[in-house]
Amino acid sequence: MSKPTVSRLRDVGIIPIIRASSADVVVPVAEALLQAGLPVVEITMTVPNAIDAIGAVAKRFGGKVLVGAGTVTDAETARRAVDAGAVFIVTPCLVPEVIEAARNANVAVLPGALTPTEVFDAHRAGGDMVKVFPVQSVGGAAYLRALRGPFPDIPLVPTGGVNLQTAADFLKAGCAALGVGGSLLTAEILRTDNWPELTRLARAFVEIAGSARLPTITGCTNSTATCRASVLDVPVPKTTSLPPWWKRTAMAWQAAATVPACPANSSTEAARRSKSLATSLSPTPADGAALISSRSCPLSSLAPQGPAAPGHPPWLTSPGPGSARPRAGPRSSVVAS
Repeated sequence: MSKPTVSRLRDVGIIPIIRASSADVVVPVAEALLQAGLPVVEITMTVPNAIDAIGAVAKRFGGKVLVGAGTVTDAETARRAVDAGAVFIVTPCLVPEVIEAARNANVAVLPGALTPTEVFDAHRAGGDMVKVFPVQSVGGAAYLRALRGPFPDIPLVPTGGVNLQTAADFLKAGCAALGVGGSLLTAEILRTDNWPELTRLARAFVEIAGSARLPTITGCTNSTATCRASVLDVPVPKTTSLPPWWKRTAMAWQAAATVPACPANSSTEAARRSKSLATSLSPTPADGAALISSRSCPLSSLAPQGPAAPGHPPWLTSPGPGSARPRAGPRSSVVAS
């Protein structure tokens, strides 16, 4: 189970951390976050009756929400959290017995670390992702970027000092996801039960995560939209409803050793493709879900003609005029963000 959980955490990109004086707020908090497109909650063990709160969220939302236990410092608490419904465990520091308990229970574990030695030890001990805490106190995004130098393959989750002003910098520095606490679940929101404000703030974080991680593909430069996908020679609307498979596809194109040249009649092609893409990719999650459920691949009609270039997924490359419409990618990966 740990691999699917880690994959979902990385796709969402934001891990909201609940620290509250009462467990009564946990379910409404999870509801408000879910409405904003954040199907993840980390309930820390500092919340009174935290294990019961984990069970309440797991029962109320089932698989719709990834429920995690945070600030776990011993194996017994980890086991109780998993029994209650937690699918990932987070520690504030490196606690080998908790990592072992999580792995034995087949759930994801995010051990805490700060120094390069701790980060490496946490990963080597079996951490699926490594929580870097408190990251802002040691340089913020610049420190995370420095860690990524020797550890490019360790998924890092900066926590402590992540807010609306710093989130994009952390994501651009190469983190796998963000741990967000008091800047999202503010004391005022929790004191006044202002769930609409929580949803508003959560949507702002979702928008930043989507924008900061959407790749820019170099090549043609005639697009005037915010984000360019110049392999297709079309402007791509920057919207949080772009499905994860589009982001992965764009990244694959960006990594390609060679890219097809832009069409000679690029201005005409760009206009046609831009219109097609704009009408296909809906700006709301609901419309996006309807589009996906129709099994229509919005990019298939835009794919380059001819054989696939290196790095191009074959299911998005048309084999030539008069050929059958390319099929969409694996159904499990085609989901609305």
